[in-house]
Parts: sequence; C-alpha cells; structure tokens
Amino acid sequence: MRIFRTPPKNWLTIAFLVVTILGSPVVVAAHFFIRDFHGDYGIEDSIMIPIAGYFIEVFPFALIFLIFGLRRYTPDRFIFTWNRHRFWRSLGWTVLLLTPLAWTYFMIFDGINGRLYWVTAFFMFYFYGLLVLRAWLVSYDPKLLPQSPEPAAADAAPFPE
Repeated sequence: MRIFRTPPKNWLTIAFLVVTILGSPVVVAAHFFIRDFHGDYGIEDSIMIPIAGYFIEVFPFALIFLIFGLRRYTPDRFIFTWNRHRFWRSLGWTVLLLTPLAWTYFMIFDGINGRLYWVTAFFMFYFYGLLVLRAWLVSYDPKLLPQSPEPAAADAAPFPE
C-alpha cells in the first residue's frame, strides 16, 4: 500500500510537514483553552502546565525531526523502516521519537474525550508526519546518494586549445 511509503518530496509534502509541526503548539493551546472554557477542568487546575510541558518536552524534538528530516530526504521508503547497517542511528532517532509520539497519543485520545475531533484529526496527521520524518532520517545514507558524473575533459577546459 502506498500509504506506508514515504511521499515524494515536493512543495505539498514540505508544506504539510511544516504546517503540522509548526502549527502543533497552536492546536495544543487551543485544545486546552477550549476544554477549560467548557468547564472540563476545575478552577484550581492550571492549563498552562500541559501547554508549557508541550513546548519544553515535545516541540524541540519535533523541530529537530523537521529540520534534519527535510535535509535528509530519501524517497519511497517504508514508514517503519529500520537501517541494519546503521543500527545506532536507527535506534537513536526512534528513541527521540518516543516523547512526541507519547504526546501525540495523549492528544488524540484527549481530543476524543473532549469531543474536539478536529484536534484528533490534526494529531493523526501529525503522527503520520513524524513517522515520515523518522523514516527519512533512519534510511538516509550519504554513501548511497547519486554521485554527479565526472566532467569530460572538453567540459573542464574553459578555453579550447
């Protein structure tokens, strides 16, 4: 199935990833403010704790994935790929993904619980975006990049002899 393969890198893919990663703090803040406005939390509860927790615990990791993932794009890879030749790289990127995935899981089910289904839908897309970025990072191998051909001798000389 095509959905389990990384998409081609084009402006739509980049826009999707940038909007979901950079838009996630706005969605998290809106989610907790709306739930607080509906009275889902008591008066003594502070909604700033989970919002600040997201900014401290998750957003930096998501930015790292976005920046490095877009730089190390590898097309048409399995989303749950594992690089046997670069075991520690695969393990490291997977471990770094655990915190954003835990928050994503929490936000998906908290959106369902609070009847904010748009939050659930957003974080489902966010989850997919993180998996795509992780697949790009894990499967990146600079040795396998296509090399430019050597210039011919006639192309190398600026002036004919």
